[in-house]
Amino acid sequence: HAAIPKTVIELLGLPALGVPRVDSSPSLAAHVDPLLTRAEPPAPGSTITQPTAPNPPPRPHQPAPWSGPLNHPMPALVTLDGSSLPAPADGLVRPKPPKPPKNP
Repeated sequence: HAAIPKTVIELLGLPALGVPRVDSSPSLAAHVDPLLTRAEPPAPGSTITQPTAPNPPPRPHQPAPWSGPLNHPMPALVTLDGSSLPAPADGLVRPKPPKPPKNP
């Protein structure tokens, strides 16, 4: 997740954050189209009409379990255009996500 602040820092031309994990993280800025434009957001107080929900609602599906090796460094991320981004160097692929810490 350190690539997200690194990308924002790079896109906005900000100085390094001073957090080694963020500062050494790969950036996704090269994948952002600088010519991309977005519609102007609605003015405060405007009425926004939400689209109607699909009927019947789509059913969620459970993703397939990871078929790669466990307890090894994470593999590189393959992007839609076929290029790859390096994975964080401090993570291992585990069979189950870690449990959140218990609050005292």
